Amino acid sequence: MISDFNLIIFLVDSVVKYSILYTISNIYIFNIIQYNIQLKLKGNCLSWYGHVKRRDETHVTKRVLSLNVDGWRGRGRPKKRWMDCVRSDMKEKGVSDSLTGDRTGWKKKTCCADPK
Repeated sequence: MISDFNLIIFLVDSVVKYSILYTISNIYIFNIIQYNIQLKLKGNCLSWYGHVKRRDETHVTKRVLSLNVDGWRGRGRPKKRWMDCVRSDMKEKGVSDSLTGDRTGWKKKTCCADPK
């Protein structure tokens, strides 16, 4: 029969092993997948932006994209908005709004391929 002390040691040891096994650093994960996740996320955002820009003018997502909210902004630095991120990503990739109409051209310039 296992004594109480041995049972406590066993439980503590298993918890410590569990926490050590499932504490994985970001560098280790980066070395496993071998590509930058941020590039993939930027590509997905630009892909969605192109998709919305190609929709008809009456669609909800297209109307919300060009929506301006009335009111005042608070003091200080303005908050980063999704559209600000999209514009900076477009500048980084070297694409403009006029390219969104050409689906294949937009996809070639903005998408980040998955490594195999």
